[in-house]
Amino acid sequence: MTRLFTWLSALITTLGVISLCAAIWFGLPIAGIDWLATVPVRAGLIAGILSLLLLGAIVQWRARNRAAAELEDSLLATQ
Repeated sequence: MTRLFTWLSALITTLGVISLCAAIWFGLPIAGIDWLATVPVRAGLIAGILSLLLLGAIVQWRARNRAAAELEDSLLATQ
């Protein structure tokens, strides 16, 4: 069940990110705000969102590895 939840969560997150990027790319020109409709601004917004998501994933991965190392150290210390 946990493995299914992990894959389902990853799928929903991926679809959400793709939808948000598509909404920024296609929606901002339709909104009619000229300075937001330029390609560099839209690309920058998408790059910023993707970099924040990547940063969050890296922080989570480092915290998980640090916790695993601390658990391993505590188990080795008790032997």
